[in-house]
Amino acid sequence: MHKISLLGVGLIGQFYTDSIQGGRKQDRVHVAYSRTEARVSAFAAQHRIPKHTTDLRAAIEDPDTDTVVVGLPNHLHEEAITLAAQAGKAVLCTKPLARTGAEALRILNAVEKAGVFHGYLEDLVYTPKTLRALQSVKNGAVGKVLWARSRETHPGPHSDWFWDKEQSGGGAIIDLGCHCIEINRNFIGKEHKPLEVMCWGDTQVHPIETEDSAVGLVRYANGAIGQFEVSWTFRGGMDLRDEVSGTQGTIWLNHWLRTGYEMFTAHGEGGYVAEKAEEQATKSRWQGTADLFLFLMPQVAAVAGEHLVSAIAGKRHRHMLAGQGTDPICRHGRTVAIGLVIDAGKLIDEIEGIGIDLAHAMRCVIALGHVAGVGGLVEVLVRERDGKRIDGLGAAARHQGHDAA
Repeated sequence: MHKISLLGVGLIGQFYTDSIQGGRKQDRVHVAYSRTEARVSAFAAQHRIPKHTTDLRAAIEDPDTDTVVVGLPNHLHEEAITLAAQAGKAVLCTKPLARTGAEALRILNAVEKAGVFHGYLEDLVYTPKTLRALQSVKNGAVGKVLWARSRETHPGPHSDWFWDKEQSGGGAIIDLGCHCIEINRNFIGKEHKPLEVMCWGDTQVHPIETEDSAVGLVRYANGAIGQFEVSWTFRGGMDLRDEVSGTQGTIWLNHWLRTGYEMFTAHGEGGYVAEKAEEQATKSRWQGTADLFLFLMPQVAAVAGEHLVSAIAGKRHRHMLAGQGTDPICRHGRTVAIGLVIDAGKLIDEIEGIGIDLAHAMRCVIALGHVAGVGGLVEVLVRERDGKRIDGLGAAARHQGHDAA
């Protein structure tokens, strides 16, 4: 368990604290720091943080903490990280690392000289769908990456200091471009050095000294191009999108208000992709409950989802979704069947693992098996997994499955 000194109690500090102390994690924020007493005392009370202070050095050097998380305005990063390194504490810093290249180099030298664990905190690179997309790229699904594009735009920052060039170090590029460039680097490969940069930036709307909109191109040593689009002038919320194009395929990601993940591949990476996909897999396996909805054709996914949700909620829906009919199951039941026969037990474990009652988890898998035409076999497999606790579930599941099919 780590006890953390959190520096900064603004929006990003709120996110970090919720993440650190959420769920069953044992790590805790032990000390909170802000330059404003009223803010830090309220923050500490809200999150039940034992200590709070307006003294930066005291927060960092607190003897009870072993890790420092920096969520401060950009112009304070170097001072905070240097103090943490000198105190021998592990240190994690929010984006951007620094305002200039020279400042960033001094920060890197300080932590490396001290020999402390150090990290740069990115976010969109680590969303589940981005990790899935990165794995697809590594698996060769898109072939050689030729071009990666990342876009992040919104109406403007939430805190006043972002608009001040001295405190922030720049405008939309340093605020948003740091995300986009890092995303592109991950898809293109961090081992490939950037060789050329071409950029346009301008102040189109806001009365500030820095750019509020920009577009840039980065050429890497392997010939790939990284493109970023950033803006503080976009209306309609926040627009976050990534695209990766390669010699064998393309990936589209949309991060805002959705879980969008789309991919076309002429090369493939194995497994069922989608109905009428150019690549046909030799077999299909469930890779977890998320893939149940991701890889099945929409009609089958709707039927499967109906039964999963019905069983999990303890409801007894006895009809298919309006207009679906039985043809999709007849045509594609074998895909569903193979996955269930191979991984019925695993699917139960994963459903139960998110807090669903075991009986409901078993019932939904058996019901799905009957819809797919392999209910008897799936029922046997489930019984073998935990025979005693499934007594009485088979008949109900069979009834539910037959009503749907």
